[in-house]
Amino acid sequence: SVAHNTDPEYSALGTTGSAQANCNFYSPMNLGYMSRDYSPTINLDGKTIKAYIYVPSSLAVLSPSYYAHIQIHSLAGGYTFGGAIDLDTEGWNLMQWAPAGIGVNEVDRVTIVVGRTAPNDWSGVVYIDEISYE
Repeated sequence: SVAHNTDPEYSALGTTGSAQANCNFYSPMNLGYMSRDYSPTINLDGKTIKAYIYVPSSLAVLSPSYYAHIQIHSLAGGYTFGGAIDLDTEGWNLMQWAPAGIGVNEVDRVTIVVGRTAPNDWSGVVYIDEISYE
């Protein structure tokens, strides 16, 4: 589930809020995600998407580590992803990606995905903040 966090400690740049993602990864659940839809579509051609994700110590110590990436969707190009990072460093981590290819000029959804590659169960909270493109 996702909630609105107002504690500045869990805001990447000290702003007034972030998205609090309450995670519960137990087999066979391997992915969790949070999306924003755009209508009208946005043009990401030549732009970089950025997002911050807060990794708690209980998640950072897992081996193999969990990961996060940015995913976009367009009617012309379908789903494309990039900017993957391992969630093995406690605190705020920056994801960034400059998408290219078919459909990047008409993106209708941006998604932050958290996942795992091995069945190491974990439940807890990650925070996602300052999703932007420039």
